Amino acid sequence: MIDTLKDWLVFGTWSNIGNVIALLVLVAAVIGFVRAVASSENDFSLLDLFTEGGKLGGSKMRMNGAWLVSTWAFIYITLKGTLTEWYVAAYLTAFVFDRFNSRKGVKQEVMEELKKSEGEK
Repeated sequence: MIDTLKDWLVFGTWSNIGNVIALLVLVAAVIGFVRAVASSENDFSLLDLFTEGGKLGGSKMRMNGAWLVSTWAFIYITLKGTLTEWYVAAYLTAFVFDRFNSRKGVKQEVMEELKKSEGEK
């Protein structure tokens, strides 16, 4: 009996506790997405994160796919204890750069629409 208890207590390391917590967070996120999609109160679909105009392969798919993979890698290397400041900087830079460029593109579209509407008057 004592040996069996000792065997189970070996699993109570901080590393294993961190892995269990990370797994629970992932399960909670999946359950949250499934409940949001299944709810009749909204028309949200998980495919909306990856499709543009009903087709896969656009920038939304690349951006959200890259975010999922790099976030998983971020969590994984954090739990393994090999996270460096360079990975954090690269992770943040990639998404800040994308947000900056996407807003710049939206601003250009708005300016073109304003020019069109002024030209029609």
